Amino acid sequence: MSRDAAASPLDFQPFPCAVGESMQHGLQHAACSGTYEAIRVKPGYQRMAKAIEGCPEDRRGESIIERNLRNANIDVYMPAFWKELRKHRSRKLVERRMPLLVGYVFVRRDPRDGFDPVREVDGVGV
Repeated sequence: MSRDAAASPLDFQPFPCAVGESMQHGLQHAACSGTYEAIRVKPGYQRMAKAIEGCPEDRRGESIIERNLRNANIDVYMPAFWKELRKHRSRKLVERRMPLLVGYVFVRRDPRDGFDPVREVDGVGV
C-alpha cells in the first residue's frame, strides 16, 4: 500500500455520536450538546471514594469529587484508567482507578445558574 492510499490521521473523527446519543456512564459528549469546563480539584479528592451498597455498577470506583458533584446534581466527567497495584506489605493485587488529568475534572452546567453551585461543592479548588 502506498503512502498516498493510507488513511490520513486527519480523517479520524473522534466524536461520531449524534445529538442525543449517550456515551458510556450516561454522559453525552461535549461536542454533541453543551460544553464541559475544567475545574481545579483540591488535593486528595481524586482518590477513590468508599463503595456504597446498592450503587449502580457504572459508579464503582468513582472519586470523592465525582460523588460530591453528582450529589449536587452537577454533570461531571473525570477521565481515568484502571491500574492493578501490588500492596507493599500484604503483596495482594488491588485495582485502583487513577485520574488521567491529575488535579482537574470537567463539569457541564447551565450558564444561567452561574458558577456558585459548583464552587460550593466540597473538594472544588478556587
